[in-house]
Amino acid sequence: MRLSPMIRAFAGLGMLAGFGLLTGCASAPPPTALAPVDLTASQSEELADVHQALSTAQTVYFQGVRAFVAEDYETATSHFYSVRESLAFAGSETVADFVARDAENLLDKSAYFLTRIDEIAAETAPELALAEEATVVRHPVGWEVRHGAITPASNRDVDRWMKYFLKDGRDVYQRWLSRKSRYDRIFNETFARHGLPPELAFHAMIESGFNTDAYSWAHAVGLWQFVRSTGRRYGLRSDWWIDERRDPVKSSDAAARYLVELYEEFEDWELVLAAYNVGEGRVRKQIRSQKTRDFWKLRLPRETRNHIPKFYAAMILGSDPEKYGFHVSNETLPEWETVRVDFCVDFEVLAEAAGTDARTVAELNPSLVRGCSPPDEEAFAVRVPAGTGARAQSAIAELPEDKRVRWAQHRVRRGETLSHIADRYHTSVQAIVEANRLRSRHFLSINQDLIIPQGQRSGANPPSWASSRTGSSSPSKVAYRVKKGDTLSEIAERYRVSTSNLKKWNRIGKHIHPGQKLTIYAGNGASSGGTSVKVRRGDTLWDLARNHGVSLTALLSANNLRKSSVIRPGDTLRIPRS
Repeated sequence: MRLSPMIRAFAGLGMLAGFGLLTGCASAPPPTALAPVDLTASQSEELADVHQALSTAQTVYFQGVRAFVAEDYETATSHFYSVRESLAFAGSETVADFVARDAENLLDKSAYFLTRIDEIAAETAPELALAEEATVVRHPVGWEVRHGAITPASNRDVDRWMKYFLKDGRDVYQRWLSRKSRYDRIFNETFARHGLPPELAFHAMIESGFNTDAYSWAHAVGLWQFVRSTGRRYGLRSDWWIDERRDPVKSSDAAARYLVELYEEFEDWELVLAAYNVGEGRVRKQIRSQKTRDFWKLRLPRETRNHIPKFYAAMILGSDPEKYGFHVSNETLPEWETVRVDFCVDFEVLAEAAGTDARTVAELNPSLVRGCSPPDEEAFAVRVPAGTGARAQSAIAELPEDKRVRWAQHRVRRGETLSHIADRYHTSVQAIVEANRLRSRHFLSINQDLIIPQGQRSGANPPSWASSRTGSSSPSKVAYRVKKGDTLSEIAERYRVSTSNLKKWNRIGKHIHPGQKLTIYAGNGASSGGTSVKVRRGDTLWDLARNHGVSLTALLSANNLRKSSVIRPGDTLRIPRS
């Protein structure tokens, strides 16, 4: 769909600067008059949604700037995260050509303010007595570090991040540290194999917080925050079925090889980690232009300038966490072995074959983003708990056809809708949307090829491992992004689900963090054709529509609202069935 000529009307978003940036002047230049463009109803609706997203993001951005100037940093943070949520579509292949200039401009400015708020928090943290000998590097016995040991710098920047993690950021650091033990064995084996210092695990801590599902505004994914192009360069597969950037074993090996190459070029860990964070080309350019290899003197983005002292602070605290009052977790990933499958089989069937639960299978196979092995691949390796491999392999070989996930290819004909196609193949509209990564369920192109999941395990309902809820048989699947100040109990209450189910669906403990994505199967309100949610601070109509998988038009209609309507925290909105 080519809408790029029309979106030029919103180019004014990219012209905010100077006095207007800080004063919060919300007026934008009037749109340029454009020649009429013939659009279908679906295209018009999608264009209206894009317009609404950009308009909302601009408004919320200015609200964030006003809060920042007023030193209300909590509110400012909420608004700047909301800008990211509103413009989450900006990197998709479908729309990147016509929203990149305006959306990325707002995203960059929001990222600047979020970084500045972090700096202010660190700068204003109370003075704390730090040990003179902050850390002692203890490499494991027999561990040969061939690519240079890491010695943390001691300066004001490192000290202020230590103070931040020991005060306002203590809960954040504890959450990261609690996850670290799950991956220590993988990190240690990988780094030892490549001759890298084990402290590099704290690089992943700062990059992702040890979250395999971490997804940045720059579209970097996984523990080591690979963008797709760099991941492919180091052999990480990333397609509809598999995203190996989420796999802790494969992504750690790819990260190690990348770090070795960077060290061989720069021979300085500060420059290496800066290059990993911002790109080696950017670091090379600054070294050439400034004629210095001193990281602390290079002109680099704020995020990168903060990354190194944050890494050092995390490394120092992690060298003896109990000394600084942190709890060390002993949680580890389950041991596993692999079985081979020649057809598409989902997590529930794999779990049944291995005599375990599907949640464990999902935990062991985070790269299988569709909840099943990919179709049409022979001898594909899937992980199952250690000691269950032989049983699972035998059971899989004997699976009857009706227990397998089957896929069909369909070419769209004139007049067909997703509902017609779903009925024909006995599947759901949502399953087709997810399998084909469709941005809109309302727009199909003639001769467009679709992959259709067939049968009972097509994704029409949430998998049994993800839900133990009762009530409506057709829950609404919600993708919710955690905001600052959220708690699990508040989110559960808001969507009328239990806290235990919320934890189970997302494979989490009691801690959540801003920006984290949660999957919620909200089902109350079946009799009224939808579910109800309570508006929280920072929510926008666009956010709620996108998070619940419905169009903005449908949400407005269900609540007798207009696009210009104002919603406030505490309001209750009805979400129509999608």
